[in-house]
Amino acid sequence: MYTKPRGTRDIIGNESELFNRVVNKLGWVCRRFGYISIETPIFENSELFIRSIGQTSDIVQKEFYSFTDRSDRNLVLRPEGTAGVIRSVVEEKLLYNSPTPLKLYYSGPMFRYERPQSGRYRQFHQFGVETIGVKAYANDLEIITLICQMIKELNLSFKNLRLRYNFIGSFEQRAKWIELLKEYFAKYQDQLTPISQDRLKINPLRILDDKEDGVKPFVKKAPSLVSTLANGFPKDFLQFQKELENVCKSFGLDLVFDQTLVRGLDYYTDFVFELESNDIKFADQKTIVGGGRYERLVAELGGPETACIGFAIGLERFINEIKSQFPNVIDYITKTFINNQPIKTVVIADLVKDDNTAIQKLLLTLLDHQDRHKYKFFVNYDLVKLDQYLKFANKLNANYILIIGDKEKKDNTITIKNLDSREQINIKNDKNFIDSLFEFLNR
Repeated sequence: MYTKPRGTRDIIGNESELFNRVVNKLGWVCRRFGYISIETPIFENSELFIRSIGQTSDIVQKEFYSFTDRSDRNLVLRPEGTAGVIRSVVEEKLLYNSPTPLKLYYSGPMFRYERPQSGRYRQFHQFGVETIGVKAYANDLEIITLICQMIKELNLSFKNLRLRYNFIGSFEQRAKWIELLKEYFAKYQDQLTPISQDRLKINPLRILDDKEDGVKPFVKKAPSLVSTLANGFPKDFLQFQKELENVCKSFGLDLVFDQTLVRGLDYYTDFVFELESNDIKFADQKTIVGGGRYERLVAELGGPETACIGFAIGLERFINEIKSQFPNVIDYITKTFINNQPIKTVVIADLVKDDNTAIQKLLLTLLDHQDRHKYKFFVNYDLVKLDQYLKFANKLNANYILIIGDKEKKDNTITIKNLDSREQINIKNDKNFIDSLFEFLNR
């Protein structure tokens, strides 16, 4: 009798049904936020991951499933999704042929040689999102809003979850921090594991998120990045923190600023985050979603300098959280899933940009309307002029544009225009606004 390889599993029956429906629902939510699907190969050239993830990462040093093919090419079964997506974006010249930000989502199996246990497999699955070509922190805010909307659509309780985040700065800002950490950890070298002692010489940031050393008191007290910044955190990040607090508060999601959080991949910069389960039985595999900003990866893989943000959901852990909250899988499937798809695109043109939280609130209100399954909504936070938004809407083949400018703000109205018929009306922004808006959209 043959048995499956260690660290893999069969997904059968109700669990397979749940798995497929969750993936479909996540994709459906992404499409409503203006994302499109991408699929990349399961194996890639090993150098792609070494260059993007980092030579000192656990993935590269210990967890690669690598092999040489018949033409002596060094290949790797993909351990994560971002590097392959960015390779595709550069190779297919998507940044030159598509409107930006380029918003992509993907799902599929990943492979890492890890010690198997509940919620951790050698073949596992991720659902990932990448927003490519972004500058404003409002894009980071939308990423968190997107994750929260996914959780909401899957009927999960936010009380069982928390979001940890940190600011890890640019590569240049981190250089001074790394030197400070080397000096600090040298005092505790004999208390570090052999792996962390090696990291101390190369990249001490890895010690902060090490599974064993990361929980030690002296590691928790290590110098933070902000201690090396002459003027503290950037003002726009401080403003983003306030808006992030508002978004998480609106969903009832606990938010924790953790200056020891660095994530395990070298390409991250600036804002990083992890969504965790509070369920005690998931203590060793509590991270469900992880992500953050990255700014050099596109250029390092041959494209232009491009700011990006993304995240990946560990589907096995995500589904474990669902089953923890809803033990009866069949009942959960029956009550949660519907198969409607968005069919029309609405671009939201924010010309005032004085309150990103208000735009997030409007977006969520639109997504929660009873007719939400008929529409998808798209915001480009980096545009500032109406003609830019109109060109952007044209590239998306959008059906409507919703305009919020100085005149609308003064009159407490919002303008909605049908880009096909050219019909345009102003709607009073009062308690009847949503009904009036969808009455126009449904004509």
